[in-house]
Amino acid sequence: MRLITTAGFELYQVGGSIRDELLQRESNDIDFATNATPEQLKELAATQHIRCELHGESFKVIRFMLAAGSFEVATYRRDGIYSDGRHPDTVEYARSIIEDLSRRDFTMNAMAKDARTGHRIDPFGGLHDIKNRKVVTVGYPKSRFREDRLRIIRAFRFASQLGFTVHGAIIKAVRSDPIRGMLVTDERLQVELDKILMSHQPSIAFEIMKKANFVRYLLPEVARLQFVMQPPPHFDNVWQHTMNVLDYTAMLGGDLTTRLAALLHDIGKFKEIHITEEPTRIRFSGHASEGAIMSEMILRRFKYSNKMMKDVFYLINYHMALKHVDKTCSDTLRRYLRRVVNRQGEEQAWRLVTLNMADGLDLYAGYINYEHIPALEEVAAELRINPIKPAINGHDIMRITGCKGPMIGYIKEEMLKLLENEELSNDVETLTEFVEGWKCYE
Repeated sequence: MRLITTAGFELYQVGGSIRDELLQRESNDIDFATNATPEQLKELAATQHIRCELHGESFKVIRFMLAAGSFEVATYRRDGIYSDGRHPDTVEYARSIIEDLSRRDFTMNAMAKDARTGHRIDPFGGLHDIKNRKVVTVGYPKSRFREDRLRIIRAFRFASQLGFTVHGAIIKAVRSDPIRGMLVTDERLQVELDKILMSHQPSIAFEIMKKANFVRYLLPEVARLQFVMQPPPHFDNVWQHTMNVLDYTAMLGGDLTTRLAALLHDIGKFKEIHITEEPTRIRFSGHASEGAIMSEMILRRFKYSNKMMKDVFYLINYHMALKHVDKTCSDTLRRYLRRVVNRQGEEQAWRLVTLNMADGLDLYAGYINYEHIPALEEVAAELRINPIKPAINGHDIMRITGCKGPMIGYIKEEMLKLLENEELSNDVETLTEFVEGWKCYE
């Protein structure tokens, strides 16, 4: 700051860090804007032997590398036409900080603070909109979205991250052209979806997307759940249940994998509706396995990794496995979770527990099965410390039985099943006796 302002140039702190400062949130990046050109900034850095580099030549940004971290300083700019709906064709130098701020997406991101005096510049009412906790575009929403269609889903993401509402004009603009927001690369949509899911209350974004008629294009498999009613003890439709489970998963500290599973855990119910006679009841038999298959296709569409698809598939496929378990049958629960730990790992076991707790929290109107949660936590904590490690290994089995090849794997599998079901003691003597019964004779 001293380096640039002492040389007679303007310097303003800009963007999200001003917003986060007003909201008393931690900010990951502090960006600056100046009337100095990139060449002038590089010359200034050289006088003090400060390392810097040009970051995106067409965007006129210099990144300063200091001991405290890296800071980006952009020359005031105005954008040309966005012919591809994502990036400006040309970028030119602007004359003032206000002209630079006028090209930004939302009013809360279009504020600046003089780095020397601390005076705040707020030409578009960002402070007012922050106080009213509302996402508002700089200028007409349609114009902003025509420039950069990613701004559509960013509006929903900011609402979810900050707990804001979205201005009615944005909702109206998206409803008139919801497809525009989908004309973004799948990878970029995935990044925004991840940020929504990892927010404090993800349902905020999804409810606004539903209102704007956007979710039916982003995630049609989830959008149609609003038309699926559920029988008692549920008290809401599958959409509302899904939103509640998603928020509970976030409240319980679930990671991205668990939150994706929470979002998609009941999508199979739309296809697996079964109505029985005498008495007439609604059933969703097979919805877990159907939902797991559907989730794999959805995650592939958004270019998620194979591991993510595999982990989410498992969680959805088995999200009903821990239902109706309380302290009276914790032995059964312990045996089941031990199998999960040994076959899927501790991390997946904890994810399954978290998803089940979140699902259970929304099961009854005005009633939460509080005994269900400590029972799950108690058993899961025990398993975290004591996953099964058989007292004998494959080499021991080969030595004892004389068997070779696939037979060794088969014996190990049978032994592990009995250990998981607590039908064998995990000591050398007991396991040796069990394995001796499998001796192979030539």
